[in-house]
Amino acid sequence: MAPARVTAEWLRDWAEGTVDDALVQLVVGWDLTTDDGEEYPLTVEGLKELPTLFKDSLHREIMQQVFPNLNAARG
Repeated sequence: MAPARVTAEWLRDWAEGTVDDALVQLVVGWDLTTDDGEEYPLTVEGLKELPTLFKDSLHREIMQQVFPNLNAARG
């Protein structure tokens, strides 16, 4: 994960993009593989093959790491 990439400008741009766009920009690398052992490419096209719930959960976890007090502030 590259939390330093999350800037005010990045957040404005991300608001106009998709979760797939955000993940491609934030995830530095992974070893997420298919049942056949092939790695899912860390591209917008590759992410389209993954379940939305998984991607949303991953994105939410990244945002919690970048903004650890976010949920407390919403409380």
